[in-house]
Amino acid sequence: EGEHLFSRVWGGEGNDGAWAVAVDSLGHAILTGRFEGEVRFGSSLYEAVGAGAIFVLKIDEAGNDVWAERIGGSSEQSATDVVVDSKDRIVLTGFYEGDVSFGETSLPPSGLREPNILVAKLEPGGAPVWARGIAVDGNQDVGGVRRGWRSVAMLPSDFIALGGFVQRDIDFGEGPLEAFGGADLLVAKLAP
Repeated sequence: EGEHLFSRVWGGEGNDGAWAVAVDSLGHAILTGRFEGEVRFGSSLYEAVGAGAIFVLKIDEAGNDVWAERIGGSSEQSATDVVVDSKDRIVLTGFYEGDVSFGETSLPPSGLREPNILVAKLEPGGAPVWARGIAVDGNQDVGGVRRGWRSVAMLPSDFIALGGFVQRDIDFGEGPLEAFGGADLLVAKLAP
């Protein structure tokens, strides 16, 4: 009843943080967030090329590293939430600026202080399945995507729900959704 079972700390000299955790059917925890500079997961050293990079780290029930992946590019990236589907595939959301590649997929570039929303799916072993970059119009540096794009949830049949807020128009690929002004709530549903 609340007894301590294990603790771990990872990091480097920069500002590093796990912003979300999910658990798969085997009891493995999947952590995601952001790191700066260099960070070591297990025996591997990962480097953030830009101002910050996304990490995905899977650990076993004893807290041992199973695997880690870095998602990053030329500027700033951060993951804000993670879920696991019925087949233990991992779905994360967050934001990125600049150029980012995910496996073989190059996501649409964004400008400085104009981050795009990131949604990515990985296999249980960390291999990329797919990723989407969703453009938000204009400067989002004050309260926009950086602070507002927060959550992902798994729906029946592994459909994906995204939620947060935006301050500018957003386009999921079927034409822009017009923002009303201020911060506007947003929900979206994506296919598995």
